[in-house]
Amino acid sequence: SLRYSIDRDNCEARSEEGTIIKPTEFDFLSAFELNAVDGLLRVVRLLDRERVEVIRLAIRVEDTASVSGKQITSGILTIVIEDENDNNPMFRKPFYRRFITENSQLGVLIVNVVADDADKNRTITYSLEGSPKVIELVHLDQQTGEMVVANRIDHEQTPWLNMTVRATDSG
Repeated sequence: SLRYSIDRDNCEARSEEGTIIKPTEFDFLSAFELNAVDGLLRVVRLLDRERVEVIRLAIRVEDTASVSGKQITSGILTIVIEDENDNNPMFRKPFYRRFITENSQLGVLIVNVVADDADKNRTITYSLEGSPKVIELVHLDQQTGEMVVANRIDHEQTPWLNMTVRATDSG
């Protein structure tokens, strides 16, 4: 009969960047259960791709009924954890406040808003929300988050601009 086991000393996990994850940082081995009799491997704990992306499990198989001495073989099972869009984009700052001179030239940079997303598919699109009268005064680049003057800003008509920038990920 065959007996299956995980060779804990020869297993490895790596982050998205390829950095080795130590079991003390994330106990990836406890996420798996290998049935010693039939070799069925089960995932028994949630795996978070933002913590570990690739797991290499060393699996040993021993023929316990062998009469000619120990017969053991091993192999590596590579598990690639796929990303799930489970993180919202987060702006690097809770709010942005800038001063701009009235009658500034068109194209003058007001601010560059930046959001980050922990998910692998990190394509973020920026959009503006607010009063149409305010939004028409600026242009927001949907890919870069760069906001520039788009129309003449008159302090007497619009003493301040208040708008919301929304960051949406592609998931």
